[in-house]
Amino acid sequence: MKEIDFERNVSGLDITKAQVLEKWTEWEVENKLLVKLIEPLQGHHLSFIKNTNSLCVLKINTPSVNGPYPIIVKINKGPIPRKQTEWLLFKNIKETELKEFIPDVYEAQVCHDDETWVFMEYLTPFDQEKELTVDHMYRMVSRVAELHAATFEHQPVSTLLSGILSGFQSKGRTHHLDMMKSQLQQAKEDPFLSQLINDHCPELYQLVEIDLDFPEVMKSGLCLNHGDLHIGNICYDSNERIKFIDFSAATYSPCWLDVVKLIEFMMDHHPEWGGQRKIRNKALRLYIQTMKKGGVKFTRNCYRLYRAAYLMTVFEKELRRHIKAILQGETRHIFPGILKKISRFRKRLHLRL
Repeated sequence: MKEIDFERNVSGLDITKAQVLEKWTEWEVENKLLVKLIEPLQGHHLSFIKNTNSLCVLKINTPSVNGPYPIIVKINKGPIPRKQTEWLLFKNIKETELKEFIPDVYEAQVCHDDETWVFMEYLTPFDQEKELTVDHMYRMVSRVAELHAATFEHQPVSTLLSGILSGFQSKGRTHHLDMMKSQLQQAKEDPFLSQLINDHCPELYQLVEIDLDFPEVMKSGLCLNHGDLHIGNICYDSNERIKFIDFSAATYSPCWLDVVKLIEFMMDHHPEWGGQRKIRNKALRLYIQTMKKGGVKFTRNCYRLYRAAYLMTVFEKELRRHIKAILQGETRHIFPGILKKISRFRKRLHLRL
C-alpha cells in the first residue's frame, strides 16, 4: 500500500492525524492489540494511504517492543447500507468462526451517525508479490471455497449474513446494465470498438438485450460473496493465512459469481500463464472439492453454472469498464480475449438469440 505524505488532504474526507489519535485514546485501542507498545502513539507513526470524499485509510506503525507493528484505520462516510456494509459485516462476525477470513478487528465504531471507523490488522496484499503465479491463484480459489462453504445457506451464520447484506438483485445492478446498453450504443458509432466487437463477438448487441439471470445459477446456493476479488483485496497475514479485505461490495448471493471473477479476471491479466482451459478446469475442480469438504455438494453441472455465472458477471461491470476506457482513448489489450470468451461460453450454453 502506497503511503501519502500529508497531514490532511483537504480535497478528501476531513480527517486529521490528531482526530485519529483522539479516537485511539478514547476507545483504548492500544489495550486491544496483541503487542505491547514502548512509547505513546504520535503523529509521525501515522501515514495516509487513501483519502477521498467518502473514504479515508491510514496506516499506523505502532512502536511495539519487537519493532513497528502495523495496523490499519479505515473511515467511511455515508448512510447505511451503501457505505457501511463492511463495517456492519466486521462488527457482527468478528467474534464468530468467520473471523479467520477477515482482518483482526480491534475496534469498530460509528461517529456522527454517518461516519464508521474500524481499527484492524494490517495484511499484505498479494499485489505486492514480485511475481504472481498460477499456484497463488489456486491457493486463493481454495480459500474462497472455504469462505463460501462456511457461509452457505444451510449454515447457522447464513441468517445473520442475509440480514446484513443485500442480495444479487439490486437497483445498482439494474443501473449498471442500463449503462452497459448505453455504452454499447456508443461503441457502435466508434470505428475501432465496432470492428473489435464484430470480429470477436458480433452477438454482443443481442446478448445485452436478453435476460442473463440464469435460474440454475440463482438456485445453486447462496453464500457470502466478496464482490471485488482482485489481488489487491486478497491478502495474507504474518502466518501466511489468506484473508480478505474491502467487503464494501459484498452480497449474499450465488457462490459462482465470486468464483468466475477470481479465476477469469485473474487469467485475463496474466496471459503469460498460458493454457487457460487447463488452468480453469484445475481451479474449478479444486473449488468443487473444497466445497465438498465443507459440506456443499452441487447437483447441477458445475461447468455450465460457471459459464452462466461468467456471463452474468461480465455484463454487469467488466465489459462496461473496458468499453468506457477504450472510448476515452485507453488501450485495453485483454478486451478481445474477453469478447472471444463471451462468444465461446454463449455457444457452449446453447443460448438462442
